[in-house]
Amino acid sequence: MDSMQINRKILFFLSLFTLVIFSLAGLGIIHFFREDKTVIQLMAGSQTWLWQIVYGLGYGLGIALIAISLVETPFLRPVTAYFRTLFKHTEIKFIDILFASLSAGIGEELLFRGGLQYFLGIWITAIIFVAIHGYLNPNNSKLFVYGLLMVLLSAGLGYLCDYVGLVSAMAGHAMFDVVMFCHLIYKK
Repeated sequence: MDSMQINRKILFFLSLFTLVIFSLAGLGIIHFFREDKTVIQLMAGSQTWLWQIVYGLGYGLGIALIAISLVETPFLRPVTAYFRTLFKHTEIKFIDILFASLSAGIGEELLFRGGLQYFLGIWITAIIFVAIHGYLNPNNSKLFVYGLLMVLLSAGLGYLCDYVGLVSAMAGHAMFDVVMFCHLIYKK
């Protein structure tokens, strides 16, 4: 795996890109191509926003704790070490983590769960989502195993979206990212 550094400025622009471009793409797909639900209906879900957020935060925290316990196993520790090098010697603050996590939670979930999942299904969407992040690398067995874990967790976000609402998937995704970022950046 190649090593590069992600600083605050790069993280901010990547986050902003995800929030704006992915959100616009997802909103466009929902508006122009989905015939079953509008954006408002997807956001409304089967629960109030408060309960969607509670369910999402609970799911995100739960899957993050499971993911941390797995990435700290001897087999996956090199994957964790690689991701830590991305942020090594950077001065990323907690507010940067929050912005990046909320941007990914909103932008990626609007695009993948709100837009694409309707056409591709939960599992294909989860596989594409994880593959785009580079985790399903057949040339790196450890990263590939981590990617398989991420497919399962991503599919969980898909089911959360379908059964609770899009806001719950956004909250779950954001919580997962906050916990994992903190684990990577602040844990020594």
